[in-house]
Amino acid sequence: MTSLLRASALLCCALIATSRLCAQAAQRQSALILEKRGSIGRIAVGANVDSAGAELRRLAGQTGSYESPDGSILVETDTNGSIKTIRTANRSFLTTRSIRPGRSTLEEVLRAYGAPSSVTPQGDQLIVAYDGITFSFHYQPSAASTDTGFDKLLRVPVKAITLTTRSTQKH
Repeated sequence: MTSLLRASALLCCALIATSRLCAQAAQRQSALILEKRGSIGRIAVGANVDSAGAELRRLAGQTGSYESPDGSILVETDTNGSIKTIRTANRSFLTTRSIRPGRSTLEEVLRAYGAPSSVTPQGDQLIVAYDGITFSFHYQPSAASTDTGFDKLLRVPVKAITLTTRSTQKH
């Protein structure tokens, strides 16, 4: 009888460990930013916000603004409820080109994505845009105007990644 109890306990431990691994794998997959599809998990640019189900909740007092239950994803919608932007600053998210907020630098973004379609200073941020995805960085215009300032700017980590509507359809 003791060996039967021991075997049952081992089986229960194995099942618990397997379910934890499956949950971790699902969590890692949902943290992947699919920039060409404009999505993070079930949340996709252009889709109706209701399609995300329990993955999003409306922000109190802010029309068209939603966030994930853990606050790691911020979504903005248009007046029809279609998702316009998906933004994350969470370090556990990464693009298909291995760019992560808070870890990857401007230099790594440029290496992974090439020349951006636009680079725009907005207050204390520098917005580096590509078709369907933008990267924001902390920015001090006066410090970036020198050669050493530019070298430092290349080493600034990504502050946030935002998915937007793509202007072109690739077939």
